[in-house]
Amino acid sequence: MATGCSQFIGAYGQFYLAYNISSEATTLRPLEIVLDIETRTYDIDFAGVVSNIVYVRWLEDLRLEMLRCFLPLPDLVRQDLAPAIISTTINYKYPTRLFDRVRGAMWLTNLGRARWEVTAQFTHKIGGMVLAEAVQTGLLLNVTTGRPSPVPNSLRTLYEGSLQGCGVAKRQP
Repeated sequence: MATGCSQFIGAYGQFYLAYNISSEATTLRPLEIVLDIETRTYDIDFAGVVSNIVYVRWLEDLRLEMLRCFLPLPDLVRQDLAPAIISTTINYKYPTRLFDRVRGAMWLTNLGRARWEVTAQFTHKIGGMVLAEAVQTGLLLNVTTGRPSPVPNSLRTLYEGSLQGCGVAKRQP
């Protein structure tokens, strides 16, 4: 699934600094995180499949994991900053059902002066079928002024380093 440059063990588990090598083509996924997701009974709608709105919650789980790994939320709060989502687009490809084993991946695909874009993919853990793909655009708001704030240099450095061949962290379940 991934080939690595180096590896380290952190307080929250094992991470690999790596490129993600997809089965279709070699794809760089900067600052990628991966989480295994368990479908729950309350995720299922009347048609017997995971409700579309659940994917939005899963996107939030992935974003929070990204923040934990690369731009910790407590640090942002101390700087009077809060992440905000501007847009979410989800393409549902295949229904997810109760007891399906899902893997969610999210990576940074664009980093502007104040805006950022992440892409996510939800796949079936067995067989790797793509269940849904999503793109979210967001920014950091200054909580006091309500105005967008520039992306912190620490995140920019990580992102630019990942584009040069190292620094794509991948959480291993």
